[in-house]
Amino acid sequence: MHPTMGALMKAQFLLQGAQPEIKQISPLFELKTFVSTQARRQIVNTMLSTIKEYSHCSISNQLCIMILDCIKSQVDVIDLVTMQKFVIAEFKARHLFLYNQHR
Repeated sequence: MHPTMGALMKAQFLLQGAQPEIKQISPLFELKTFVSTQARRQIVNTMLSTIKEYSHCSISNQLCIMILDCIKSQVDVIDLVTMQKFVIAEFKARHLFLYNQHR
């Protein structure tokens, strides 16, 4: 988000001690107007599968986490449940793997 947009612009003017003109303030950038629910769900599923399949690649994991962080304000209950199931399944698989190694 560029400082000349919405709330960041207002904050910039307040820090400088100036009064913003109302006509200069553009509406806030809303992710939901650009990414549909189906596309967001596909993004979440793709990021989770990438984290799972490429667990050896820290760069891909970092990028996936950054993307998920960018869309966190638009996550709904279905997306949250999907992520929770993913984390639980991965922890169980890792626990079983480590348990079987030490037997």
